[in-house]
Amino acid sequence: MYVVKESDFYQVYEVFSRRGNKAAMQHQFSLLAPNHEMAMIMAQENFMRREDVIDIWVVKQSDVRKMTSEERQTWTNRIDNKDYRTTI
Repeated sequence: MYVVKESDFYQVYEVFSRRGNKAAMQHQFSLLAPNHEMAMIMAQENFMRREDVIDIWVVKQSDVRKMTSEERQTWTNRIDNKDYRTTI
């Protein structure tokens, strides 16, 4: 018989919300849930009943990707590169 450890059962989900049509999505909190459907229900129960929002996103934390240090360096160099403004 296969035994599921509690650490394997729950996954971390990130909850984002938007208050108005022109508002940006904002991270609200993280939660533990066994699956995406339960995470959505938990987010609605714990957040939407307290806050006036028009949209909510629930994303598995493992699906959120952050920039690597190399990518961050590349973007920083690109943004700061203003050689095109130099005149001869």
